[in-house]
Amino acid sequence: MGMSGALLEQRSKRELLDYILASGARTREKLSEAERLLAAIRDRVESDSALKELLGGVVSSLRLPEPPLPSGVEEVGKRLEEYEKQLDGIIAQLRVTLESVDRLRELVPRAKELESRLSSWASIIRDANPPLYAEITRFAARLSRALRGLPGLELEKAYDTLRELVESGERLEARAKAEYNKTLRLLLGELEAVKELMQRALSVVMPHERLELEEGRKRLEQLFEELSEARVNPEPIDPSRGYSELSRLRGLASERLAS
Repeated sequence: MGMSGALLEQRSKRELLDYILASGARTREKLSEAERLLAAIRDRVESDSALKELLGGVVSSLRLPEPPLPSGVEEVGKRLEEYEKQLDGIIAQLRVTLESVDRLRELVPRAKELESRLSSWASIIRDANPPLYAEITRFAARLSRALRGLPGLELEKAYDTLRELVESGERLEARAKAEYNKTLRLLLGELEAVKELMQRALSVVMPHERLELEEGRKRLEQLFEELSEARVNPEPIDPSRGYSELSRLRGLASERLAS
């Protein structure tokens, strides 16, 4: 082999070496990124018992292919380049998966807390608004089924399904709160009217006739305290019982005024 041939062969080997090194560096960088994303996904899921139950099977199926190790060194660069392209697709998918895991990690506790709150509102509103109680009960059951069914869905589908349910459930919760507050407001309005009537009756009766009216006034004060407390800390309320009691006290005061 002449000097020119030797120089050409030496240059070709150097170019091949540069190619392999450059391709290997890029591949190592992308493999590290894929490993980082995969570790982040596993860490998030493993550290959250709810997500682990829902997504454990998905995470356990995520695998990185082994780097190719061909017998012929001349094939290394080409194979690494193909492997690099494969990693590009894997990294893109892992980023999507990590984003979905993060979103579900925030959404699942929100959904479970909503499920619990809706259960409470159902018992609170049961006697005040039976149709709304039935609607809340049906929705809470639907939300519970959706949470149990998440492991069978793809991550994006699981997130979209749960997000829509949570948004609908929060609107339903707002309706329950509004209905409850309306019920209390109407009861308090009626109570104030009866209280005013009671005061008028107390101002005109003879001293020996005041005892029953005084007991009625005390009962009004007790009802006011109960309703005021219920505005701060919602609890089951039966408006029919409240109106019945107020009607009795109104009748008592009206009777004394008419006598």
